[in-house]
Amino acid sequence: MSKFCSTRYSMLIAVLGAVASVPASADVFFKDGFETGGFSHSENGVSWNSPEKVTVVSDRASEGSRAAKFHFIGSSDLAADAWAELRFALPTNRNEIWIKYDMYIPSNYYHREASGASNNKGLIMLWGGNYGSMTTQSAISFWPSFSSSRPGQSMMCADIKTNGGESTHYCQQSNLPDKGVTAATETIAINPNTDGGKWHTFIIHYKLSDVNTSNGILQLWKDGTKIWDTNNVSNHAASTGNNYFNNGYILGWSNSGFNVDTDIYLDNVFFADTAADLNVSSLAPSPPTDAKAN
Repeated sequence: MSKFCSTRYSMLIAVLGAVASVPASADVFFKDGFETGGFSHSENGVSWNSPEKVTVVSDRASEGSRAAKFHFIGSSDLAADAWAELRFALPTNRNEIWIKYDMYIPSNYYHREASGASNNKGLIMLWGGNYGSMTTQSAISFWPSFSSSRPGQSMMCADIKTNGGESTHYCQQSNLPDKGVTAATETIAINPNTDGGKWHTFIIHYKLSDVNTSNGILQLWKDGTKIWDTNNVSNHAASTGNNYFNNGYILGWSNSGFNVDTDIYLDNVFFADTAADLNVSSLAPSPPTDAKAN
């Protein structure tokens, strides 16, 4: 092979290799594994902001060498809350989004029954407008299990704001917008007995409903299994012009608090337009009803 042909062949191989390394979809518009050592990474207008009790550390990672650690300060006072959150800004007003990330649940995770009415912890929240005057709000929160046989376990609830009104907790996915839930119908999201000391992959799909319509979507997968699936959600703003998401945060306020200092880790964060962009188009179907609570 001549030197010229050899050079062209090498260039072709290099180009093909570069193409092969590009993700299957260009519609993952943000990804971060915190390998920069902080929260400086921005992509396509998405950026982190206002970290509260969150630092990038190298003592544990799902992939690479770093992850974000959320430090919740524990207290024996059952009235004491805890707080650790990482906010993000979206580049444009959106009415649908797919989010995927890895989260490490520590072995000492325990959802206690706190004093007072609010015993929830947040997983993620998105909203439109300013935080103090949200036009939309869709969140996933965890509440202590209704079953006395499941101490320390967290069940899932959907927190939904409709028409810009008050946020309401819906904890029974089979019949939204009814709020009733029992130990038999709750959806367990975190079981420290089996989930503690491990990394887990969460995928969240949010879609706002059209104004005055109940066609919004809220779905949650954990480790490839769909554990929450509602497509009749009424989570719209009062007007079409305000019907969007432009901000959000991961984890956040824990009204129930923790008995001891509890560190939850975050890694491999992806924001995308569709499930296919995350290579999760063939996600497993919802588990049978009798498998939701363990």
